[in-house]
Amino acid sequence: MTDRPTWRRLRAGPLDLWIGDEGDLRYLRAGGREVLRRVYVAVRDQRWDTIAPRVEELRVEERDGGFRVTFVCRHERGEVDFSWRGEITGDARGTVRYAMAGEAHAAFLRNRIGICVLHGPDAVGQPIRVTHPDGTTEDGRLPTAISPHQPAMAIRRFEHEVAPGLWAELAFEGEVFEMEDQRNWTDASFKIYSTPLALPMPVQVNVGDRVDQAVTLTLRGEVPVAEAGPAEPTIDLGEVVGQLPSIGLALGTPLGDGDTARLRRLGLGHLRVDLQLGDAGYVALLDRAAREADALGLPLEVALVLPEAGAEAALATLRRQLDRLRPLVARWIVHRAGEPSTSDATVAMARRALDGVALGAPFGGGVPGNFVDLNRSRPGAALDFLVYAVSPQIHAFDDASMVETLAGQAWTVENARAFGGDRPVVVSPVTLWSTFAPAPDPRQTTPFAAAWTLGSVKHLAEAGAASVTYFETAGPSGVLGTPVEELLAEVARHRGAQVVASRSSQPLAVESLALRDGGGTTVLLANLTPVARTTGVSGRTVELAPHGWGALTL
Repeated sequence: MTDRPTWRRLRAGPLDLWIGDEGDLRYLRAGGREVLRRVYVAVRDQRWDTIAPRVEELRVEERDGGFRVTFVCRHERGEVDFSWRGEITGDARGTVRYAMAGEAHAAFLRNRIGICVLHGPDAVGQPIRVTHPDGTTEDGRLPTAISPHQPAMAIRRFEHEVAPGLWAELAFEGEVFEMEDQRNWTDASFKIYSTPLALPMPVQVNVGDRVDQAVTLTLRGEVPVAEAGPAEPTIDLGEVVGQLPSIGLALGTPLGDGDTARLRRLGLGHLRVDLQLGDAGYVALLDRAAREADALGLPLEVALVLPEAGAEAALATLRRQLDRLRPLVARWIVHRAGEPSTSDATVAMARRALDGVALGAPFGGGVPGNFVDLNRSRPGAALDFLVYAVSPQIHAFDDASMVETLAGQAWTVENARAFGGDRPVVVSPVTLWSTFAPAPDPRQTTPFAAAWTLGSVKHLAEAGAASVTYFETAGPSGVLGTPVEELLAEVARHRGAQVVASRSSQPLAVESLALRDGGGTTVLLANLTPVARTTGVSGRTVELAPHGWGALTL
């Protein structure tokens, strides 16, 4: 984003960039082209939990076409206590150096401490050159399809072509670095990070241990002239690309008086219930899910986790419960403990056990977590559909980083359809919370959640997702009584509509979902920023409040 109240805009010759809240650099651009998306320091404990910093002593000097920024970051949570002094400099040639000098103030275990550099989606498919610590070089391209494993290893210097005739070079100091494709987790970036994953971890950190690293960005070649564009976002409409997917919610806290009527307004396609068949307590959960689904007039999306041992007996017990309840079922999602993704044998076992409970309900599976696990353990041929979950808070937790994940959701669907033989892709569940700390996010009840959800529906729909499950019905992660409820009610008015491709000139500021039905084309617009926006669509303008959304019928 380019309008966060606490961010500051800086220039280093031809480079335009922002200093963020965490001593990080964001959206480094030259000639209107994004060179890097972000440069920052990550402190991650033995559980891969990222410890956010407290920034102190921030000083910014601008001079001679460049700048110098100094600050101190302190990372404290649980056993972790680590601080580092940062210095960022930029000069009139467009050279930027980001350095950290850190020290541990307590003993703790860590998986990573160090500088991370993100290349944004503009770098997809671009030529690269990697220089290794032994001085050898390797030429290639950043992958177009989401790479299940690291696209580049043992990095001392990394170069990529930003635009024809313009290259960006990164020189790293202090550690050996490697790159991962963060699109696996819906982040819109490739990340270069320190501490290669092949090294043993976690690592013991002792009081007084130091981490000193630096990275220097240098531009080589001619910077293109930036094309002038409108100051405010505009939306361009394209052709019909598919149908609006079925949208459901997950089972939340028990529904109260009046909740059923409000949920019926949302035109839902299903109610998801998660059943751990190794835990006898699932029977009461299934009973409540069947009652609430019946009251809502909805089929269940039943997500099963079979125990590693005794799976057939557990399925037989479930079958007796289902014969008693006779619920409507939209689909069976089958996972099994100990399997990286659902095997053909597991889904065949579930078919045999549950055959006849809900005639025509498909059996599918994949992974209960992120797309990366599905990408690394491709599904067999016996699954009727593929499934994985989405969370925007795997690597970063601020609003701007969560907004960046919206485009990444589309890439995961496109890739899953490609290697899945074009089988239906079910994205379930979509949550705001991080899978590392599955707790309600306080933003669930805010306008930001509704704006983010509209962007999610847009990207998943345009990519061809067959079905999506969002959040929960009621409770801390529920939609009832929140701005998301009103957004889903508006989307429900267009249930079964065709999806028209739409493109925002500033997709990190405003996103759009265009739907065509008998009433014409309706464009739903979401302001993804904390400031008011004026957005143009087909010669008309729409005023959007901070993190607000609106609808325009053409």
